[in-house]
Amino acid sequence: MPGTLNPAATRSAISVRLAIACCALFVGCGDYDNGPAYSSRSQAVRIEQLLTGPHGTSAVAALSEQIAAEVNCITPDLLVRLQPNNNLTFHSRAVLGWMPQPARAALLAALAERPHQTLTLNSAFRTVAQQYLLKAWDPGSAAAVGESNHESGRAIDVADPASWKSTLERHGWLQNVAGDEIHFEHLASPDLRRYEVRAFQRLWNRNHPNDPLFVDGIVGEQTLTRIGLAPAEGFAIGACATTLPNRDAAPPDRDSGGRPLDSGVESDSTTRNTPDADPPPPPALSGCSAAGATTTPPPLLVLLLTWLIDDRRAKPIVHNNVTDQRGQRKRS
Repeated sequence: MPGTLNPAATRSAISVRLAIACCALFVGCGDYDNGPAYSSRSQAVRIEQLLTGPHGTSAVAALSEQIAAEVNCITPDLLVRLQPNNNLTFHSRAVLGWMPQPARAALLAALAERPHQTLTLNSAFRTVAQQYLLKAWDPGSAAAVGESNHESGRAIDVADPASWKSTLERHGWLQNVAGDEIHFEHLASPDLRRYEVRAFQRLWNRNHPNDPLFVDGIVGEQTLTRIGLAPAEGFAIGACATTLPNRDAAPPDRDSGGRPLDSGVESDSTTRNTPDADPPPPPALSGCSAAGATTTPPPLLVLLLTWLIDDRRAKPIVHNNVTDQRGQRKRS
């Protein structure tokens, strides 16, 4: 009869609406990652996402500053800040103004010798985050991540090497890489490569306690993978926080070649290099956490269910052309 709604059909229509809504919610927030959430910032840009496109290493400047700060958490004042001044400039934001204390003192002495001539640094201390990008962009020339001389903290590239060569050499800065005339190193300063790798590993562990790395200062397969997954703008929990997973090793010492080693700790190469079985992080989805679906009903689903129930209660039932506005069918 026209104007008459079958109660069973009404309930069926509501069920279909509910099913469609639930599907839409869970398709949009599916559990794409069976492993740990790689970033507490759901929309964070991962370093691996910077491998294509017009990016420079300044894109990871914030994370690099955290790594430098964490080096000083391992050993206070191991790195000290070098600031631009009247005759020292940095070529770009990608140049990090951090050096071991002896290197900084020697460079300032060289600058003081020529107060009216400007020295421009094209590169100085570099972190694993920056080297990860450079190695991907120039795999034939760039050093392996964790092995670059610039990661030692005691290397610089200068814009005018011919003009500054003799002055820098008088203060211990040597052109020690054949064919690389812009490159100078202060070999009397400590090599901090293992320190800065450990700093990244500690930061990762602090932010991912369920997916810890062995903190050994070596860039194995697991560490290299996590560098790519790290947030370019820095971790949510930064340097010098007190909580660290128990895989952190003892403070490093130096080996016979002058590179720091973890004293009293033997690294298990199989533990360090065995890749985890975690799938890649989920794609960024509007309104969804990067960790995927949760184990409890999302708030949006609860609101939708509440609306459907209220809508069902409030909607008049039309049957035999007799309507009760309270939603109750009258007896005829």
